[in-house]
Amino acid sequence: IDVKTFTGRNYADVNWSAVSDNNTSQTGMLYRIFRSLDGISFSLRASQTGTVNYADLTANDSAVPNSPVLNAVSNPTSSSLDVSWNAAADNGILYYYKLETIDSLGNDANSAIDSNAVVSGVKQY
Repeated sequence: IDVKTFTGRNYADVNWSAVSDNNTSQTGMLYRIFRSLDGISFSLRASQTGTVNYADLTANDSAVPNSPVLNAVSNPTSSSLDVSWNAAADNGILYYYKLETIDSLGNDANSAIDSNAVVSGVKQY
């Protein structure tokens, strides 16, 4: 499983390699996609057959960016001064995903967990 996110797109792309077994072809496999915010407690997001990608449009960056920090004000004159600061950063929200694959006889296997942060970016800064 491979989770990709792109700053400013505000969703997660989940991709994986197709699998098959003696009972079911690649196009007949059922994939169940699970998501978590803590990597422990997962909830089902989607079930689909044969498709090896999922766009999680509900994985949004709702976290507030950290505040900019004023470092110094210097060189004041009657018409200007120098101001320096540490810029705000948008760390986004980290989402964890795992995949369950189920063949036509109900046999199942779980993927490893992958994660990535959805970051919308800092606007007007």
